[in-house]
Amino acid sequence: MNERKGITQMSDGLFNGITVIELGHVIAAPFAASLLADFGATVIKVEDPGVGDMMRLTGPTKDGFHLWWKAVARNKTSVTIDLRSAEGQALVKRMVKKADVVIENFRPGTLERWNLDWERLKVINPRLIMLRISGYGQIGPEAHKPGYGRVGEALSGAVHITGHPDKPPTHFGFSLGDLSTGLMGAFSISAALFKRERLGAAFPGECIDLALYETLYRCIDWQIPLYDQLGFIGERAGNAYPVGPSPISDTYQTSDGVWVTVATATTRSVHNLLELIGGSNLKEDKKFATHELLMKHKDELGQLVSEWIGRNALAMVLESCSAASVVAAPVFTPREMMSNETFRLRENIVTVDDPELGAIRMGGVVPRLRSFPGSVRSSGPALGEGNRRVFIDWLGLTEDDYLALAAGGIVDSGEERARQTAPSAG
Repeated sequence: MNERKGITQMSDGLFNGITVIELGHVIAAPFAASLLADFGATVIKVEDPGVGDMMRLTGPTKDGFHLWWKAVARNKTSVTIDLRSAEGQALVKRMVKKADVVIENFRPGTLERWNLDWERLKVINPRLIMLRISGYGQIGPEAHKPGYGRVGEALSGAVHITGHPDKPPTHFGFSLGDLSTGLMGAFSISAALFKRERLGAAFPGECIDLALYETLYRCIDWQIPLYDQLGFIGERAGNAYPVGPSPISDTYQTSDGVWVTVATATTRSVHNLLELIGGSNLKEDKKFATHELLMKHKDELGQLVSEWIGRNALAMVLESCSAASVVAAPVFTPREMMSNETFRLRENIVTVDDPELGAIRMGGVVPRLRSFPGSVRSSGPALGEGNRRVFIDWLGLTEDDYLALAAGGIVDSGEERARQTAPSAG
């Protein structure tokens, strides 16, 4: 680790030397910033004085501290600024002048009202890269509407094809719309940083406009051409894919009550599974001879697999499938992840020292890079814990300037932060 004028950085991070101003809240924009922070970017998270990001109060608590926040805001420095005030806006502009990236996910028009939109910020920093995430994007007739990850999931086509055919469309067990958008945002920023490096002084700056539905929509790359050419609309198929090539793709429960997922993408893998279930006679049954016939009889195949797995314990199912080169895996919960050898060796779970809760475990860095690995250096910060380091040590405010801003409610003072982050009595 090293210090860059008051801001702690990784000494060998992939994004070492890159400073990100996060004007985001909740999930999508903060996740994009988090991915960059894992690989060494200095992320300064700007929050409302006295309030902060609503994620601070989301999910279960231990000893009065919200656990999700510890992971979702890891590797970041928190500062508080009243963005609605002229003084706060001026402070952000001073930060932007020294930064490389700005990430935001306010409703379109909000930053314009606060004089912090792209057109103004690029004048301050012509080499700036700005990621703007919103429900419907910055342009179009619905740009003014609020949007959350679930809205993006619904618009993308993903929800329509998720679930069982006799049930309503199903959203996911986590905010896939937000998180996939954050992932695409981090990729976009990385690409823009690469281009900036290549062009040098000729780089014109870049503003990335990303709607919450677009990443999942891009992932389902078959839906538009199939509808355009065939009028085909994929429908819900349970654990199978609406247009997938797999005759067997489902979850089945073992005799000892564990759910197992099985997937077969080739005719050979299905025949291996049939031989495992019923021997050579079943494998050589003519009605299962070709891929087309396997797809025609996939319901019967599914029943055969379900009955076989239901008669056997998990260990036997996994061992037999592995020996037959059939892809199968148990459905994990965190309990299994915490004891799994693959998760351990790949450092998918790491331990972080937290000032309130001591050692706390959370997900490790993904992806795994050999030469420039990332790291989880800190858990989610207390509200405004970086105010003095950022505003005085990095930005260059005087002590008097800082105290005047605190007195005017533009930023939080240290005493206020101490009261806000302390757990309630009892």
